Amino acid sequence: MNRYMLATALVAASAFGMTSSAQAAIFLAGTTDGYSSVKLNSKDGSLTHTGKTDMGAGLLINFDSNGRTDSASGAANIKPSKNQTFTSLTITPNDNTLGFTGINFNVDLNAKKKDSGYQDFSVIVYFFGIDDPVTFSTLTPRDLDGLYPSNGKFSLIAEPGELFSHIVLTTTSKGFKEIKQFDIGGLTTYVPPVTGAVPEPATWVLMIGGFGLVGGAMRRRSTKVQFA
Repeated sequence: MNRYMLATALVAASAFGMTSSAQAAIFLAGTTDGYSSVKLNSKDGSLTHTGKTDMGAGLLINFDSNGRTDSASGAANIKPSKNQTFTSLTITPNDNTLGFTGINFNVDLNAKKKDSGYQDFSVIVYFFGIDDPVTFSTLTPRDLDGLYPSNGKFSLIAEPGELFSHIVLTTTSKGFKEIKQFDIGGLTTYVPPVTGAVPEPATWVLMIGGFGLVGGAMRRRSTKVQFA
């Protein structure tokens, strides 16, 4: 974690609100060191792009947008195609058994400072083994005045024991101008926890009833003792 990230941690905490349950990933302005960069091939006018990491045998990451986008080769760069707008980007490992524990990205919005909601965007985080997602969202556009990092770089980090299945970047402003420089870390196969089977309520009723029948039958059984 670099100095800029440490210096902006409290700023990011005040600028973004988090809503959800007990789990709580960390969302900060700045970047986290040690992640693998994601490389894209050039592709225009698509709703889906695929990038390759330098981890393992080149694990793949999918980028799905709600509008047609172009991707540039090299450091991942996704922007709207000509006369197109996109307000949502979903990032998911190509192998749906894989999760990740961290990601860096750079966000640039179409809206200008004079526009309402010019820096308004959210990150929705989905986890393996946890039903409810976590949403990080700007409280109000004014809360970000002077706080939004000039380079637009952000980092999302899982807490111990958490594994992201996918994340969604969204904006309610005039759409994304560009999202780029993706780095991803901690790509891991999700292994569901092993738990003992818990009988359904109806099963408990049948079991208890069965024990009662056996007990009643034993009480009714008479034993005859014969003497020689």
